[in-house]
Amino acid sequence: MPVPNTFASATTSIPLSQLDANFATTITLGNTAIQLGNTVTTLNNMTLANVTISSVATTFPNNYLANSSVTIGNTSVSLGSTQTSFGNVTLTNVTIFSVSTPITVAQGGTGLSTIAADNVMLGNAAGAVKVVAPGTSGNLLISNGTTWQSQAAPAATGNVTIGNTTIALGGTATSVGNLTLTNVTISSGTVTGTVSNATSDSAGVVGYMGLPQNSQNGNYNVVLADSGKHIYHPAGQAAATYTFPANSNVAFTTGSAVTIVNGSANNVTISLTTDTLYLASNGATGSRTLTQYGVATALKVTSTVWIISGTNLT
Repeated sequence: MPVPNTFASATTSIPLSQLDANFATTITLGNTAIQLGNTVTTLNNMTLANVTISSVATTFPNNYLANSSVTIGNTSVSLGSTQTSFGNVTLTNVTIFSVSTPITVAQGGTGLSTIAADNVMLGNAAGAVKVVAPGTSGNLLISNGTTWQSQAAPAATGNVTIGNTTIALGGTATSVGNLTLTNVTISSGTVTGTVSNATSDSAGVVGYMGLPQNSQNGNYNVVLADSGKHIYHPAGQAAATYTFPANSNVAFTTGSAVTIVNGSANNVTISLTTDTLYLASNGATGSRTLTQYGVATALKVTSTVWIISGTNLT
């Protein structure tokens, strides 16, 4: 409509009554009619696009929103509300810091909130696991056919047979018979029956039926194992010296005997390191000489004295 020139030069407000009737026509926003110059505080039934709301006078109800809830698993949760349980949810790479109740066996747990230290867990079908405490020191985990229990080890029962002697488990036998023993060391006691290939460094225990040979070609130091044996100097060998050690170094038992046989045309000298060697025939001391085919036996009679006698011995 044409605007009179009066508007161009107006210096004060012009009443609507002095305007054309078109200026008195209202405009409608939503379902609300507003006349020019008036103020309204509420508009209804309006759709706003790309609107920024900087502030509201009262709380903005969730139901004013097109989407006011979310669904987690099988549970719908309204915005602004609190939910303490959900169902049908699959969690991946989740860290659980605490639970309000123990996780059941069906859920992959034990059904227990605590398990005592060092207890052993036992299956219990779908129920909470059972536990067995260690019990007394030395106890074993033993089945009674139904479950496991911590019990003392049962006493052994039954027998064992050694040689011709039957011994109850846990029992004691002081003698057995019909035994074959190999590489056995007998420290004390009495041996009866047949003994073969036995030796000892002690003169008071069982020894050889014969004189086992220790063949030596050159100079030789007599050792404990030579007790009850003969040391042989073979034919064709050069002269040699066989030396008995001092008792302070090698303590042969009193009564030990060592035989020396010379099969060589060259002499064997028999000497002692520091102890005394007496010739049986006249009590002479010092080293002795054994010529070819000579046989001499040295017998220890005290801790530091030996007596020697034999043929072809000077």
